Amino acid sequence: MNKAPIYVAIALSFISMLSHAQPRSRAASMAPELLYFSPQGEIAKVRQVAARFSKPMTAFGDPRAQDPFSVDCLEKGQGRWVDPTIWVYDFEQDLPAGIACAFKLRTGLQSLAGEPVLAAEQYRFTTGGPKIVFSRPYQEERSLREKQVWLLGVNATADRTSVIENARCLVANETRKIVVLGEEERDKLVEQHGYKSNRPPGVSEMLALKCEGELPTSAAVSLVWGKDIRSASGVSSEKDQTFNFTVRGPLAFDYRCGWGKNIECPFDQPISVHFTAPVLRSKLEAITLTLSDV
Repeated sequence: MNKAPIYVAIALSFISMLSHAQPRSRAASMAPELLYFSPQGEIAKVRQVAARFSKPMTAFGDPRAQDPFSVDCLEKGQGRWVDPTIWVYDFEQDLPAGIACAFKLRTGLQSLAGEPVLAAEQYRFTTGGPKIVFSRPYQEERSLREKQVWLLGVNATADRTSVIENARCLVANETRKIVVLGEEERDKLVEQHGYKSNRPPGVSEMLALKCEGELPTSAAVSLVWGKDIRSASGVSSEKDQTFNFTVRGPLAFDYRCGWGKNIECPFDQPISVHFTAPVLRSKLEAITLTLSDV
């Protein structure tokens, strides 16, 4: 009887067992590490932080299990173990804009088996600096006035100095500084437009500002809300916000009678005059109608 095929089969089976056993052996010998931590960087509307470890950190359901991180954040929350490898931190509410949080690995953190954990010393995230969530005039408005004032709604209280230093106007590719109006002027505009009792959604604070100098007729204007504008707690953003507008053209009008436009009107037909922009009543009252000699 030829035993060679049997020996070959046994050898192949043994090699296969080794190839499958080695990864498990390596995994078992590796030090425990933090595989996943989220969120990091800038992210809005955070409600929960999650961390996952490569090996069990606590016995399942152990009420004495310690949090693996110390938390430095203005908003309150509570940590808990979902299972032996996953830990989460639940905030009491969705985090507003302008919040920065740091999670520092607990000194001497070990796995359930007593092995030191490999991980960065600290993990951080922010909900970003104040951002414009409402603008009047609206984005792409094509009838800005020469001395236009913007009423802006931001989602977090903005540091005034950083607004003055980092917000700007681009007028026909020329950079201009902005002027932030005082609270009294701002409040008048807020009340005038009905936002005192009906604030737009997501707005934490209203600001009123304008570009330095008059805006040229028909010019393209961009309002840039710089990324370095800070919240009251010192948090800024990663990107600028840019809003584009166009200044109204020269004042023009047409007159109409009946269905006709800019035509000779019969004497017995009413005439209406239509302007491309609002005109003061005192100016309108100075308009006179002169009959031709025809």
